[in-house]
Amino acid sequence: MSIHAEGMVGYPNAFMESTRNIMEGRHWRLSAVFAPMTFEQERAGSDAAKPSWGFQAGGQVYYYFHAVQGLSLNSGLTLAGYFYNLNDGYWDVHTHHVAFQIPIRVQYEYKFNNWAVFGYAGPKFDIGLSFKTDRELGSFGVDTEDYYDSNNTYSARHRLNFMFGFAGGIRFWDLYVSLGGDFGLNNIYKNDNLTPVHTHQFILTLGYYLPWAW
Repeated sequence: MSIHAEGMVGYPNAFMESTRNIMEGRHWRLSAVFAPMTFEQERAGSDAAKPSWGFQAGGQVYYYFHAVQGLSLNSGLTLAGYFYNLNDGYWDVHTHHVAFQIPIRVQYEYKFNNWAVFGYAGPKFDIGLSFKTDRELGSFGVDTEDYYDSNNTYSARHRLNFMFGFAGGIRFWDLYVSLGGDFGLNNIYKNDNLTPVHTHQFILTLGYYLPWAW
């Protein structure tokens, strides 16, 4: 049974109809995304810090350019969290970074039967919410620092990280998986006298196109 409401069409079972059929004459579509395996790494020249592992979850909206079959523009909002623990010989260090991410991608998809391959590229805005480090030294308690609000000129960071990324993936019906990365373009440290540090992210994403279009 199909659902019609002011130009919107849907179907309760995603495997009843292909993306090509549901998008005929329509431009907009939504998808839910979850990245169960991501990591973020900071680099200063050729030096690289220990990567932080984490996740991303959110949604995306697609606009399809029917003049060019398979071409679309997509954006959305995801919540990302990255975490790592280490011991530097003295301190036990626990770091967690939480951010909103807004990608703007140009995507091209080539379909064959119920399968498709796709690739995308474009910028992403990483907007930091929290970037905290807890340092423990035996029984001497915890020293906590938030890098975004820190007065320490050697660790204070910008909340906005402008990135550019690309990825490729495969789709079967409305389920898809992609693998790609985003590369930081601006120095994340506020102190310009320090060696510039850039953040890179590598992401394995699982997604599902919601069964509505308009």
